[in-house]
Amino acid sequence: EKQEVPVAVVGASRSAASQPVNAVVGGAYSMPQISYGSTSVALDDALLYPSFMRTIPPDSQTAFAICEYLQGIEYSYAGVFYVVDSYGESFRSLLLRECPEVRFLFFSYIDGDMNDVDAKLRSISLSGVNSLIFISTSEE
Repeated sequence: EKQEVPVAVVGASRSAASQPVNAVVGGAYSMPQISYGSTSVALDDALLYPSFMRTIPPDSQTAFAICEYLQGIEYSYAGVFYVVDSYGESFRSLLLRECPEVRFLFFSYIDGDMNDVDAKLRSISLSGVNSLIFISTSEE
């Protein structure tokens, strides 16, 4: 009986998981990896992740779209509430890079710390921002 051999990997949903998976399946086996949820711009590096593909746009395109939207409605000041992890920090940097004409007020929070979230939400309500961008992971 002939044994079936995988020809591709579907997943992972998080960039932090896709990066090491692609190092193994892409490098050692030259097997394509197709992710439905990994959005990190680091995965755009074809030298490091030669067989990585995705069905979702990278974070850089999402940040660009947010900037275009804010400019289109003539907002020059926006609040950003983001999780303190590699995803949140990276997205914060992308917004600063993609939107130099928008002034952001950043509020970071620690995942799972409801006291921190409550305190930051109070700060946001007192800040005067009338637009808030929420950067989080799907598990929250």
